[in-house]
Amino acid sequence: MTGSDLPPTYDIKIELDPTNQQPIEVGDEIKGCLYIDTSHPIDTQGIYVDLSYDIETYKRLESRRVNSVHIPSNGLWAGVHSIKFSIVLMDMESNSDRLPISYHGELFDINWSINVRVDIAHALDIKAKQSFTLISKKIRTLRQLEKSHNLNRSNIVEAFIFAVVFFIVMGTMVFIFNHEKHTSWDFYVIVSILTLLVARLLKGTVPSIWQQRKLGQVFIEVMDDDVQTDQIQGQIKITPEKSLVVDHVEVILQLIEEMEVYTDGKSKVLFFAKDIASYKIKEAVSLNKLKTSSVPFSLTLANDLIPTLKLKNHQLSWSIKVKIKSHDIAFEGEQSVEITLDKKTP
Repeated sequence: MTGSDLPPTYDIKIELDPTNQQPIEVGDEIKGCLYIDTSHPIDTQGIYVDLSYDIETYKRLESRRVNSVHIPSNGLWAGVHSIKFSIVLMDMESNSDRLPISYHGELFDINWSINVRVDIAHALDIKAKQSFTLISKKIRTLRQLEKSHNLNRSNIVEAFIFAVVFFIVMGTMVFIFNHEKHTSWDFYVIVSILTLLVARLLKGTVPSIWQQRKLGQVFIEVMDDDVQTDQIQGQIKITPEKSLVVDHVEVILQLIEEMEVYTDGKSKVLFFAKDIASYKIKEAVSLNKLKTSSVPFSLTLANDLIPTLKLKNHQLSWSIKVKIKSHDIAFEGEQSVEITLDKKTP
């Protein structure tokens, strides 16, 4: 068998241009070179460079192409060929740079890659893939998703409802015991168990509701601003119904993963919350009755902070949680915030 009778062999490799900004940011133009080494001439009908990301979970892989470049080619002779290309990190379908950045989480991962396909007439196409890491722009816009509202929803009405249910159950059992002599014993057992469960719930809930009620109104206010200083600034406003001293105040920035999954034709949403940054007040805070006290906070952010993301079945969102504790109070509340890639207009 002569050399011309041997089946053709191909070797394809993608190399990104070292002049590309590192790491690569949304909106950048990616330059590179495609090297093709073929043992025989091949009849090519074109070369396609695709920019895409994969969303990988423990069960499935979803891919989406955001941009594509076609390089005309009427054939390649035997030997080594170098073909330069450039492609912009933009979603050409929507003409937008709102793209998910590289992410490795608990529920899903987002991985970016450049995919090259050499279209060969009457034969299998040649393919190559080059992964890369995509980060967000350094200028990010932070804003609250909703107007600040009272996070302390503790209400004495809730405790009252629990108490009413308890006494209704007890009264029903006493009434039946006194008037229905032929009621079976198993009915009393069931009602007694229900009464004990309600009583246990009351024991744990009523004191907690009563103590948290003393905090009155609790608000989180975040400064809407470009996150250029890697700091989130804000304040906690508390208007208590009683004068009190809290010895622990902590503010936590949380990244929340959400993923919709389908099992047996039914959908459910999985959640995972991860603490990203925290700020602790190191000294006790005195609160005066019916007077609003402001507690400032500052959260330090990482340079590769991922923006808020909402895809078809996957979502990344942000919230700021506040924890307030004293010897008889254990309060938690949170405020949703959004981090985007939008630049503020001058």
